[in-house]
Amino acid sequence: MTSSLPLFLNNVISTVQAGSSAIGSATATGINVATGDGANFGTIGTNQFIPAVIVDTSTSPETVKEYVWITARSIDTLTVVRQAEESSRYTASTTSIQAGYTIAAAATRTGLYGNNQISSFRAVDYGWLTWTYDLIVLTGAFALNPGELYLLKVPVPTTMTVSNVVLLFGTSGSALTSGQNFAGLYDTSGTRLAVSADQTTAFGTAGTGPLTIAMTTPITVAGGPGVYLYAAVLGNGSNAATMPTMYRFSSSSDTRIVNAGLTVATSRVMAFASQTSLPSSLTLSSALSINLSPWVALS
Repeated sequence: MTSSLPLFLNNVISTVQAGSSAIGSATATGINVATGDGANFGTIGTNQFIPAVIVDTSTSPETVKEYVWITARSIDTLTVVRQAEESSRYTASTTSIQAGYTIAAAATRTGLYGNNQISSFRAVDYGWLTWTYDLIVLTGAFALNPGELYLLKVPVPTTMTVSNVVLLFGTSGSALTSGQNFAGLYDTSGTRLAVSADQTTAFGTAGTGPLTIAMTTPITVAGGPGVYLYAAVLGNGSNAATMPTMYRFSSSSDTRIVNAGLTVATSRVMAFASQTSLPSSLTLSSALSINLSPWVALS
């Protein structure tokens, strides 16, 4: 029969083998390929993945069963993220992957997909894991409001270990309140996952440029489609006019621009007033909607 498999540059194709843990499971992540075929998938580095499609080639026309991301390989065993794309049409189920099905992976001349959206530049090109958006679109800086805790949504497309929050300062602050300046990480339920030591000195001396803030304990996050973290930034000082400034994208006076189509609890940027530390949990549906989008990265 004529193959309907998508054509890719350096397309890698093999057959799902009996004994694969993904067979008969909607959640298991192991796919064994034919002996010796594993090497064709190459080496998959940290925070890299290869998009792939699982196809039943016994039907006419052939039937796409599921899209996956290949995130690791051990000889002839692949580790995949299930239901990675096209989730509305091709859902992971106990019947979506069977022995004898074809797995077709899309590789390119330059290697694997990186850990963020494919664009002219990616976070990985700068040595970071992920970011809120490409920093080339930054339009200016704004002063942190004293006591306002900012949550900034960051995509986590692949599993990654996060050790630092990277901020981009315009100017340092002064007259800051000791013990009340922090960075951290929250999940999308509002639970704090990581926090830095007090950053009063760093916020007061950072100058212009990136400031890498270490978390007291690195965290490993199981990434995938639709997985996000919130990077948290809190500054406090006695004088609003001397707070540090951070670079941001939008200065629109309309809060609907940055968070268009999102609920309060799923906003891309949000804030909580009158904070002196990073709480262990936050009720995201009670957040303030803000009209700008500070830039952050994770490393």
